[in-house]
Amino acid sequence: MERRPVLCAECHSSNALNAPGLLGIPSLSNAVHGEHKDKISQDLSGCYTCHPGPQTQCLRDTMSQQGMDCIDCHGNMEAVSQNSNPWLNGPRCDNAACHGSGYQQDQPLYRMSKEHGGIYCAACHDSPHAIAPSREPNDSIKFIELQGHAGTLDTCTVCHISVPAGPGPHGMVAPEQRSLTFGPDHARAVEPGVQLVYTHTLRNTGTLSDSYNLDWSSSQSWVDALSVEMDGAAVEPPVPLEPGETALVSVEVTVPQGNAVRGLMDKTVVTATSAISTTLFRSVIDTTLVPRAQVYLPLLLRD
Repeated sequence: MERRPVLCAECHSSNALNAPGLLGIPSLSNAVHGEHKDKISQDLSGCYTCHPGPQTQCLRDTMSQQGMDCIDCHGNMEAVSQNSNPWLNGPRCDNAACHGSGYQQDQPLYRMSKEHGGIYCAACHDSPHAIAPSREPNDSIKFIELQGHAGTLDTCTVCHISVPAGPGPHGMVAPEQRSLTFGPDHARAVEPGVQLVYTHTLRNTGTLSDSYNLDWSSSQSWVDALSVEMDGAAVEPPVPLEPGETALVSVEVTVPQGNAVRGLMDKTVVTATSAISTTLFRSVIDTTLVPRAQVYLPLLLRD
C-alpha cells in the first residue's frame, strides 16, 4: 500500500457503502467474517465484538426475549462469510422455518418491505432488532402514545376512523368491539346576553351497531337545549349509529343579561353512553366564561 489509511471498501465491495470493489476480491462482509470465523465465539457475544459493540447490545426485540439471538436468523460466521449478497440478502420473515407465507415480504429485506396498503412492516412491528415488544421501555413510547399500550400496533382506529370490516394485516380479523369517540371540547369568553351553540361529533368507532343516550349538566344552568342531527335530520336519543356513522350534537347556551353574571363561568358536561354497554361512555366539556370587566384598548392613529 502506498498510503495510509486505506478504505477497505476501495478493494472489497460493500453494499452498505454502495462500493463496487475490485473484481476477484471477496466482499468486505465475506472477507471479515471468513477471516474471523475461527477467532471469535460463534454466539451473541461474538457478534457483539463488532455489531455494534459489547456496550450497546442492540438486539432487544421480542424474539431475543424468547431465547433467540443473531445466529438463529443470520447464521454463524461461516454462513455469513458465504452470503452472496451481504446487506441485501438478509433473514426473511416469510421463511417457511419462521412465520411462513402469511407474513410475505415484498422486498428482500424486512426494513424495506410493505404490506396492508403500502405501509412499511416496521410501522406496526418496529425496526429490525427492536421488533415489538422490545425489552427497552423507550421503544414502547410511540406505541403507548398511539394506542394506549405497548407492543405491536394492533389497534385499527390508530389509522382508521372506525374498525374496518373484513381481514386486515396478515389476514387477521379485528375482534368485535364497541367503541365511540365524542368531541371536541369547547371554551369561549363572551359578554352577558350572548347566545351561542357548541357542536360536537359523536362517532361509532366499533364494529357493532349501537345506540347512545345523552345526559348533560350545566353548572350555571345556562344551557337551553341539546339537539342531535344525522344527515340533516333531527334525531332523538338514544342515537342509533352503525359502525363508522356519526351524529352532530349541538349544545345551545344563553348567557343571562346584566353585570351580575360577570366573573361567572358555566361548565357544561355532555356524556354519551352506550345503550347496550353502559360502562362505555365518553364526555365533552363546554366552558363559557363571562369576564369580570370589559377591557377597552386605546385606538392609535398613525399618519
